[in-house]
Amino acid sequence: MHTRTLEDLGFTTVTTSIATHALSSEGKEELSRDRFVRTADEWEERQLLVGDIMRLRQDSLRPAPSGFPDISGILNLLDRPAAVLAGEDIYTVGGYIAAAREFKAFCEEQDEGKAVNPAAGLFTAFPVTLAPVEKEIFSIMESPGTVKKSHPELAKLLRDVERIRGERQAYSREFLLKNSQSVRNDQPVLRDGRLVIPMRSDQSSTVTGFVHGSSASGATTFMEPFPLVGLNNNVVLAEQKVQMCIARILSALSATVKAVLDDVKVLQCIIGEADALYACASWAGRNRCVVVHRSDDIPCRLVGARHPLLGSKAVPVTVDIPPGIDGVVFSGPNAGGKTVTIKTVGLFALLNQFCGYVPAEEGTSLPLFDGIFSDIGDDQSIEKEFSTFSGHLHRIGFIMKEATPRSLIILDELGSGTDPAEGAALARAILEYCLDHAFLTLVTSHHGVLKQYAYGSDRLLNAAMEFDEEFHRPTFRVVSGISGESHAIETARRMDLPSEVIVAAQKYLGTEAVRISTIIRDLEEKQRRARQMEEEMAQDKKALESALAQARERSRTLLEEEVRVREDGMAQLSSYIADTRKSLENLIADLRHGEISREKTLRAKQFIADLQEKEKKERDALVSRKDRQRTFNRTQDATLLTEGMDVLVGTARKEGRLLRKKGKNSWEVSVGVMRMVIDEKDIHPVRRRETPVSVISYATASPRPSPILDVRGMTLDQALEEVSRRVEACIVHDMSGFEIIHGYGDGILAQGIGNFLDSFPAVKKRFFARPEEGGMGKTYVEL
Repeated sequence: MHTRTLEDLGFTTVTTSIATHALSSEGKEELSRDRFVRTADEWEERQLLVGDIMRLRQDSLRPAPSGFPDISGILNLLDRPAAVLAGEDIYTVGGYIAAAREFKAFCEEQDEGKAVNPAAGLFTAFPVTLAPVEKEIFSIMESPGTVKKSHPELAKLLRDVERIRGERQAYSREFLLKNSQSVRNDQPVLRDGRLVIPMRSDQSSTVTGFVHGSSASGATTFMEPFPLVGLNNNVVLAEQKVQMCIARILSALSATVKAVLDDVKVLQCIIGEADALYACASWAGRNRCVVVHRSDDIPCRLVGARHPLLGSKAVPVTVDIPPGIDGVVFSGPNAGGKTVTIKTVGLFALLNQFCGYVPAEEGTSLPLFDGIFSDIGDDQSIEKEFSTFSGHLHRIGFIMKEATPRSLIILDELGSGTDPAEGAALARAILEYCLDHAFLTLVTSHHGVLKQYAYGSDRLLNAAMEFDEEFHRPTFRVVSGISGESHAIETARRMDLPSEVIVAAQKYLGTEAVRISTIIRDLEEKQRRARQMEEEMAQDKKALESALAQARERSRTLLEEEVRVREDGMAQLSSYIADTRKSLENLIADLRHGEISREKTLRAKQFIADLQEKEKKERDALVSRKDRQRTFNRTQDATLLTEGMDVLVGTARKEGRLLRKKGKNSWEVSVGVMRMVIDEKDIHPVRRRETPVSVISYATASPRPSPILDVRGMTLDQALEEVSRRVEACIVHDMSGFEIIHGYGDGILAQGIGNFLDSFPAVKKRFFARPEEGGMGKTYVEL
């Protein structure tokens, strides 16, 4: 992508913000490069990697490293012949390898139910030679880069130093005791690394040795008696041996690191790529980004897009460009958001091909562009003899030469800065050229010629920035299908221009312009009314769907109740048959002792056979009814599925959200940060309780509770408290039930929770899960 475009759209500022989330200097450097993907395969891989790291940051029990030390300068030193690193540098290299190993472990943590994690593939080339180097460094050195005193070779020399220092100290104390009348105090003094005796100046001649100087007052002379000279020399020699030993150890470690220098550089490349993705994932999580859907036939669909540089001041913008549209003309009031809107589209196109995630709402989709070009701002240059207008034309000329059928072109205030008539004509010609040579062209303009051209072209779409007529200010909302009025006079009024200027301007505007302005306002008003009607119809549709869902739920409940009644009746019938069979068998036995005929015996056996046949028919009818119930449940589940619905997927009943329909009988579902395509038969809506008629109303700001409660690892009292909270939360949020995962264990949790639920008035019934869904380790609760 071109540097000018990155600056125009604010992408360089955004990447600077992303870089603050990087853990290493290699990651920050990688983020500054051209990392834009241009093919579908590359884009999907990038999106999967960022999504997987987002999941790891949210769910992983193993934290990512807090950061990586900068080792680039250290490695440059090792490139020199016979280079020996300082202890701090060697320890830093060890810390870098250790942090890389932690990062590798973080990315390789498995997701439950997945064979392979995409992020794990980032470290397949991790050099195996570095683990022994890290182990050797940390076995010898300690923070902040010193050799451990426990090192076998060094420990012996350090003991020698302490012994010799002890001998020196003993001599000094003995000397001070014997010459207490000639010394200033009872402690020797260390000067220039040598121990000396503080003698009284008038007594210094009584001692033979070297003079190291005197005090400021001249009353004390610092003497080193000849016996102490030898002891000081012994200490110096012993300390030199220590330093020589440390130098040998550091030299050996430097050679060890130098031997794997190429592998460390390979590791830097791995960390740079992985850390760049980590920074993108961290930034995306912080800015509540969503995954972008790729659509080659839809030019652009941004839903609730929030410009990341505006922070809390950002007004969510929705831009929906339908298929078949090659360009959009944005018009409307000054400072109404036209430029911000087109910059948002361009910035999000860049972010999509940089990390696959943007700060918007679900449903956002963008195509892949092979080039993004922009002309925003003032290119005036005294050195190049460019006026504002010629500067724009110079930039536009470059764009027109570089554009391809897969390019996005963004032109702000096209045709401005010159004669309005000539500027409008040139603007239309430029727009026509861009429509023929680029995939999508976005322009902002106040020229009526461009607005009229957009109305008359099937390839162009007018889009207005909405203006609040009541309060005379822009709303920053995009209204598709109509052109916007400039509202220059209202803007001047908001900028506190003198009232006589405003009145004069309205007078000079002319009746024709007023008439056109009135037409545009009427169109805007009709657009608002149409949108209001659409919203009301959407609410009515939602109410009807809710009523239909309640009716279907009632049908489901009735069918379940019928099955239950038949089961109860079946049990009673089986008991009756068993009792009757026993009575008849006793009767036959009695008949055998009296007068009995073959006809009586056959009649009794036929009676028994008829009862058994009746039992069989009832049992078959019950089985058929259960099959109908299961079919009904699957059918109703499929018909209730809508985009954005919270659902439970698979046999594990993981919580997810429907994104969009994929094929005839499958949906794309978001489970956590991952997306997957799942068959309708494995998708179950989260059941909500039928809203009862009540005279009491309430509201809650608490979030909707999860339909799955995991109490494994808790004590029974803790688990019962969590179950009680979850029951109350489900009632508040009109949920018809939830699942409790308590595990098998010794059965204390399962039994205790079961007894607690039986005593809870709000609990309708409870039952264990099917074996394939967790068996007696999971309990389903219906409210």
